[in-house]
This record gives sequence, C-alpha cells and structure tokens, in this order.
Amino acid sequence: MKLFVGILLCSLVLGVSSQRWLSFLKEAGQGAKDMWRAYSDMREANYIGADKYFHARGNFDAAQRGPGGAWAAKVISNARENSQRVTDFFRHGSSGHGAEDSKADQEANEWGRSGKDPNRFRPAGLPSKARGGEVMDRNPSPPLPSRDEEEEEGAGGDCIGSTVYSKHWLFGVLSGLIQMVSPENTKSSSDEEEQQMELDEEMENEICRVWDMSMDEDVALFLQEFNAPDIFMGVLAKSRCPRLREICVGILGNMACFQEICVSISSDKNLGQVLLHCLYDSDPPTLLETSRLLLTCLSQTEVASVWVERIREYPAIYDSICFIMSSSTNVDLLVKIGEVVDKLFDLDEKLMLEWIRNGAVQPLDQPQEDAEEQPVFKIVPCVLEAAKQVRSENPEGLDVYMHILQLLTTVDDGIQAIVSCYWKRHLEFTF
Repeated sequence: MKLFVGILLCSLVLGVSSQRWLSFLKEAGQGAKDMWRAYSDMREANYIGADKYFHARGNFDAAQRGPGGAWAAKVISNARENSQRVTDFFRHGSSGHGAEDSKADQEANEWGRSGKDPNRFRPAGLPSKARGGEVMDRNPSPPLPSRDEEEEEGAGGDCIGSTVYSKHWLFGVLSGLIQMVSPENTKSSSDEEEQQMELDEEMENEICRVWDMSMDEDVALFLQEFNAPDIFMGVLAKSRCPRLREICVGILGNMACFQEICVSISSDKNLGQVLLHCLYDSDPPTLLETSRLLLTCLSQTEVASVWVERIREYPAIYDSICFIMSSSTNVDLLVKIGEVVDKLFDLDEKLMLEWIRNGAVQPLDQPQEDAEEQPVFKIVPCVLEAAKQVRSENPEGLDVYMHILQLLTTVDDGIQAIVSCYWKRHLEFTF
C-alpha cells in the first residue's frame, strides 16, 4: 500500500503524465523483483562475506530499470536495514552492536544504485552458479525479462505464492511497522506517551489485513522469509499500544500453525522470552492471542518440550496464569488459558507437581502487609474460580477445567490440594 501511495504522490508532485506514471510503476515492480532475486541468490550461495556484493548487485539491477526501479530499491534496502537495526537494538540494547555492519551494507546499496560496478564487493571464491544452475556472478546489467517472466508479470508476478496478495503491498506494511519501532522513533517524551497508546486507523486496517492473510501458508512462509517475526519481536518489546501488540501476537499465532514456521519461532530464544513476557500484559485481547499462540506451540510435538522448559524457567508465569484464572471475567480468555494449563499438565507431570506445591506454604518471614499486596496463589482455588466463571456463559468450556481437576487427581499432592480446598470452603461457609 505505501509503495503505491508513494508512487502516486511522486506523480502528483512531479506532475508526470499518466503514461510516465505507468512506466514508473512497471520499473518499480521490476526493480523489486531484481532485489528479491539478489536476496534469493544470497541465501542460495550462503557464502561468508558475499552479502555486500548481493546488496550492491540487487540495487544496481533495480536502478538500471529506471527511476521507479531505483526508488523501489531504496525503499526495500532501507526497510531491511531498519529491520536489522530494530532487532539489534532489542537484543543488544544501545551498545551500537551491528551499526558498522549496517552502515557498510548501506554503502554497498548506494554504490550499486549509483550505477557503479557491484563486482567491487565480490569476494574471492564466490561460486559463479547456484546449485540450481542460475548465474550468480555476472557482468553488471539487469537480466532481460524472459517471455515467461513477462507473462508472469502480466498475470500477477507480484503475487505471493499462489495467492492474489501483493508482495509490494506487504513490504510497505512491514516497512511502516519498522519505522514505528525504530530506535530514533521510540525516544519520545512523556507528553507523547499517550499518543503511543493509540494506533493510526489506516495502519490498523492494513496490519489487520496482514493478520487475516497470515492464515495462508504461502503468506506465512513469505513473512518468515522477510524476517517478520523479528519485526514483531521489536514491536512487542517496545510498543505500548495494546491493539498493535495484540495484532502482532495474533499474526505470529497464525504463522505458528504451520510446522516449519512453528519450529523456527520456537528455536528463537529471544522471541520466546518476549512472547512469554506477554503473559504479564494487562490487556485481555493480547493475553488471549498469547494463550492461543502458546497452545499452538505446545500442540506441536517437535517443540512442546522447549516451551515447557521455558515456562519452568520463569516462576512468575505461574502467578500470572493463576491471577488470570482467579480474576478475569473474559470467558474466551479463561477457556484458552485453561487449555494451556491442561496441555502443560498433560505434557509434564513434574511441572504439574511444582504448580500444586506453589503457594502451599507462605514464607515465614513475609510480613502480613506484604502478603496482602502480593497474594499467594494456589492452583486449585484458581481453577475452581475460573470454572465457576466459565460455567455460566460457556458450559462446553467447563470441560477443560474438569479435565484439569481430573489430571490433578492422578497425583497424591493434587488430591490433598483438592480436599484441603474443599474443607476450607466448607468451613468458611459454616462460619
């Protein structure tokens, strides 16, 4: 969307004719394909030290198409580098990690766009052909479009996979997200913090479309190729806008429905920590989407143990889940968080025992006033409170909590916790 809006603004400001506008649009499309071809070749080569050569070559090829191609190359190059800067800023803070490398990449980008020979950056030993036989090291000139490519472009070469969704439009939306959380845009004063809580209506509509699109496997794989999870991680780590956080977690939840992507998301420790931290959020829709994502990952046998261990490493997650079950009135959230607990207990009896014993004994050195400010949660009363809330509005959701109680009865500690809770409630009712 932003790609085509930018083209339209250029045509209005510069006063170009409709024919020139169409030519600019075609050049931009061809330039974007050149950039994507160079990126694909770089991944195919997987050669240390060759990235700047492919940066320069992609920009050179795109710029040779004309002003539209040069413009598209600049937009895509800046988006990639800003994405990497956001990721580096989150992972390494303001230490400047990766800044020099990013600067060198941008120099290679500008070198190629200015029409200079990209072979200046070609490392010795880079194979001239990829495994599939495509030429990777050629004299600087954009490849002439074949008849198949021209037919593909006319039939929708901008489409993602077999869908009708536009690659250019998606690049534009992701670029907008990158700009929102780039380091220079997040240094705001206290007067601007309230504005950061709101999401621009146009941006919200565009990101919601991406949310819907991400249910398609071709789109999900394309987002993965573009390192969209890193962009979403930057948003979750730095944005204070509840709606934006909800949408980003929702997109990741859709992407995780596909096994290959779920494994990739789960193997990223930093992303895993950020997602688990979302369980401390106070926004029910964000909590709902986080619970849905966790349930999806826990249902994948290849990565379930990874998430169980991560949850075990963060004892505060127990308190957060108990707090939700004991205090939330959002039935959809209660059902989903119940499904997460049910899955965790079903996967790992050791974790279930740890959660049963949590809060069983209040620390002796904890003052009474602190105990009131920081309540000690017990799993059984929290499960029963959630079941009571769900029962009145979603009888089918009650089955989830009944199964949790059934799992608790498979261990002695669970039986004792249930009996203790029963007698406590009975005595309170009596007196």
